[in-house]
Amino acid sequence: MIGYTVRRIGQNLLVVLLVTFTTFFLVSQMPGNPLDQLLMNPEITPEQVANLKRIWGMDQNFAVRYVGWLGELVRGELGYSFRFRLPVSELLALRLPNTLILMGASMLLAMSLALPIGVYSAVRQYSLLDYVGTGFAFFGLSVPNHWLGLILIVLFSLHWRILPSAGFRSLTLPPTVWGVVLDRLKYLILPMITIGISSMAGWMRYTRSSMLEVLRQDYTQTARSKGLAERRVILVHALRNALIPVLTIFFMAIPGLFSGAIITEAVFAYPGMGRLYWEALLSKDLPVVSITFLIIALLVAFCNLAADLMYAVVDPRVRYE
Repeated sequence: MIGYTVRRIGQNLLVVLLVTFTTFFLVSQMPGNPLDQLLMNPEITPEQVANLKRIWGMDQNFAVRYVGWLGELVRGELGYSFRFRLPVSELLALRLPNTLILMGASMLLAMSLALPIGVYSAVRQYSLLDYVGTGFAFFGLSVPNHWLGLILIVLFSLHWRILPSAGFRSLTLPPTVWGVVLDRLKYLILPMITIGISSMAGWMRYTRSSMLEVLRQDYTQTARSKGLAERRVILVHALRNALIPVLTIFFMAIPGLFSGAIITEAVFAYPGMGRLYWEALLSKDLPVVSITFLIIALLVAFCNLAADLMYAVVDPRVRYE
């Protein structure tokens, strides 16, 4: 197990290194540069433009800039934002916690509903809840996040005036800790539902399909023939084996949630990494765009490794030697 983990970490490091090269190359080929807006200022001089190019390394070739950028990453220096005039590490410290809170709440909402509904739909196939779950899954998988977010804003913020439409907290925070928590939750509900519905729909259908397959297996019928309670057969013998393919979908959905937050945070003006990436992309803030791509690549590599290792935890038949 330890040897397998070390090998997979080494493979993932090579993949991440390749991703850093691809990311830096693609970002460097984007049309325009951060100086475009400054060049519109008639008072800026050619000497100032040349000085900025030298400071930002824009006067060097691609290989020199990539090696320098990679060296800074190894030293923990993430660069300097052209738009916000702040180190990228400070921007991450400000924005990343908000996105992690939103992703965690969305995943908790999706998993707490998807697993029990998926299991019940498989056990009570063709029941009313099964048909309702099928219709909901079709709705959740076919509706884009930005459209759903706008509909929720129209209903809950403009029409009923129950929840705020943008931001992440009130201007004046309540004096108590619970008041602050409730205030943050009030701003979190709509974006959390927007991201959670699409994930919940997919996980629910995968859970149902996997449970239906497991319930037909011989070992499940053997457990019933031994006189075990139906509840134990479903939750212990069937569900544990059915979770193996669901785990893959769950871990691989984490980078997707991070990427999906880009549009959702832009719709709700939620100050997280998604909105930061959107603003950086519009303003050609290349250091921020590069680091955001790199974070998504690291999430993909880590989640792949976590999914493989969790197989051995969920299924005792799986062993890595």
